[in-house]
Amino acid sequence: MLRKSFVILLIGVLLSSLLLSACGDKKEEEKKSESKEKTPIGVQLSWIDTIEFIEFYAADAQGYYDEAGLEVTTHRGGFDEQGNYIDPITRVLNGEVQFGVKAAADILAARAEGKPVIAIASIYQRSPASIVSLSESNITQPTDLKGKRVMVEFGTNLTALYLAFLALEGIERSDIVEVTNEGHVVDPLLNGEVDAYLGFITNESLQVKRRAQGEVNDLFLSDYGVDTYVNTIFTTEDMIKNKPDLVEAFLRATLRGAEWAVANPDQAAELVVQRFGDQLPETVKELQKEAMQASLPLLNPAGSKIGMMQPEVWEFTQQMLLDQGTLSEPVEVEKAYTMEFLNKIYQ
Repeated sequence: MLRKSFVILLIGVLLSSLLLSACGDKKEEEKKSESKEKTPIGVQLSWIDTIEFIEFYAADAQGYYDEAGLEVTTHRGGFDEQGNYIDPITRVLNGEVQFGVKAAADILAARAEGKPVIAIASIYQRSPASIVSLSESNITQPTDLKGKRVMVEFGTNLTALYLAFLALEGIERSDIVEVTNEGHVVDPLLNGEVDAYLGFITNESLQVKRRAQGEVNDLFLSDYGVDTYVNTIFTTEDMIKNKPDLVEAFLRATLRGAEWAVANPDQAAELVVQRFGDQLPETVKELQKEAMQASLPLLNPAGSKIGMMQPEVWEFTQQMLLDQGTLSEPVEVEKAYTMEFLNKIYQ
């Protein structure tokens, strides 16, 4: 009996040791997994944090960056405390961040100056630029703008689209009473100081629709052949050459974020409000759900895939810049963007 009891005790001790050892190994593996360093990535946005950049926020919130072994930090765009514009291209080239968001027109202009930046995807595949007006102004087609007061923000890519729109429609600038947009609010339109307002269907147009008493009209510039990428995701030639796997991992996770947002638009809007609501003007904050809905056909147009880019859009953008004198001579458009990563991701 004593021998039998001893054997049972010995087996118990051995089993306990094995279990403790297994638990220890599991804890050690968990510690190693937790302590595994993630690659830090910085992204400089072109403007303030809104639904326009939902793919980055969603990829972070849904853990897609974590799964890719990345620790991604997005940096709010716009103006710094001194009132200077925070230029994503400058920050990327200086090595302060690895990726940025900027318009295709800006990428081409930078390439013309010898700056080695390359677009790897486009957030919106259609331009959100629109000329919004109240229904009583009866502006339902481009020629209706003649003789009307149109508020325009000069010196931006939005202005370039507006000028291209007029040129395509055969409208002279002298046919329109242009009013400089200095306050960046839609009040002048609502107060009757102007007849139309140049903005985005994902922002200003929504503000007018919510605050106006009657119906509003939108001249969606993309419907009239004026299409360009207003927010491409870009990096440097050096990053693409030396760290292609990192570029692919980042873009793949970001596109997953965009796909989640498209599938869950209300949750996407709530995510933006939860994270950045206290930083947004109330008029912008309250419209994030509507802005997400308005973004859906821009993010994921029929017959395409999220993030894709088309050569004809890049060619149109360059021709627009040449026509307006922003570019003095053509650049090699095919070197301003690459489909390498998108094609690999979508096979």
